[in-house]
Amino acid sequence: MKTKLFMLFTLAIWVFMSCEEKIDIAKEEAAIKAAYEAEKTAYLKQDAAAMAEFWVQDASSQKIWFSEKGENAIVGWENINASQQKEVADTTWDRSLMTCTFSDYKFDISEESAWVTNKTNWKGTYKGQQADMNQSRIAVMKKVNGNWKFALMAIYNYPMEEKAAAGKNAGQQEQIELHKQFIGSWKGEMAKDTTLYWDVKPYGTGMECYFKAVTKGKTVMEGKQIWGYDTGAGKFTMAEMMKGVDNAIYCSWFDSKSTCTMQYYGPVTTTASGDTWEWKIEFKNPDMFVETILKNNNPVQTITMNRVK
Repeated sequence: MKTKLFMLFTLAIWVFMSCEEKIDIAKEEAAIKAAYEAEKTAYLKQDAAAMAEFWVQDASSQKIWFSEKGENAIVGWENINASQQKEVADTTWDRSLMTCTFSDYKFDISEESAWVTNKTNWKGTYKGQQADMNQSRIAVMKKVNGNWKFALMAIYNYPMEEKAAAGKNAGQQEQIELHKQFIGSWKGEMAKDTTLYWDVKPYGTGMECYFKAVTKGKTVMEGKQIWGYDTGAGKFTMAEMMKGVDNAIYCSWFDSKSTCTMQYYGPVTTTASGDTWEWKIEFKNPDMFVETILKNNNPVQTITMNRVK
């Protein structure tokens, strides 16, 4: 009898230990981290369909945002999906200029579910301004068909008013300094037998400019511009008055130390004809920049401007 009891007890221990050994903690942690990275990549690529692959798609799923403004809870997969589609459709900032880094993971993993906490840092250029934002995340994950998926994601944005203010001031000063690269006299071939002249002088923290196009000794276009940093927009704005043409307002910002984007100011950058226009400027060196003009996102003209000393 004692022998049978001992054998049963031994068998029970063996079964228990076998169940425990089914969970390879290191393997599951790596799989969860991979899911985080893949979902992030899909977001940065603005691919809502790919993001959906990492969510439990039922009515109990939740995505919650916490900020100084309070809580925003999105309940149910249909609502989460609609929200994420709206997020990735936002083209007001270039995701290639931002990096997202996960750190400080902590896990509590069972066979089919896991609690995960981690820190997140976003850094780079966001809508023309330098950004350095931190978040804390809590996630409940479930294993569906062998893959880890989010059932709940709660994101808390750290309130960093002082840091944000300092970053905003630093971003403003950086844009002011980078725009100073335009100061000076420039000329370039605008078309056959037509030369474009552009004279840029400092004015306060901005610039004042005079430009003209000359064809075979005759001025065929001329105008003036005033550039200045717009604190609210986080960009430079430029007012242009050209002889014989309606006045125009533009905005510009440096994406890097040598590349600048210019477009009509406002959320919808359209002309009266319904076309969209944008200028991409790249400094090849301090004395030369190349300006590419895009109509409806298609390049239509390139002008090389050289500094006149």
